[in-house]
Amino acid sequence: MAGVIISFIKKSNSNGVHRVYAECDLNNKSSWKLLEVLGFQRETHFRKNVYFWKDETEKSIWKDTYVYVKLNDMEMFIK
Repeated sequence: MAGVIISFIKKSNSNGVHRVYAECDLNNKSSWKLLEVLGFQRETHFRKNVYFWKDETEKSIWKDTYVYVKLNDMEMFIK
């Protein structure tokens, strides 16, 4: 997965993309730790902004997410 992300970032750099961002479940530590290893910076914590499941009464179960960002600048490729 990390290789795919790095490849995407490098291609984005040559295509004039300024900003790459990712959202992940804050309970999925593996996801946000990987983003940090790849040099992404945590930008914000959205509270109850997305849902994927519903409870037994069909009520949405809202989840929090972290947003990580990597800007297109020279430091993008250091890590």
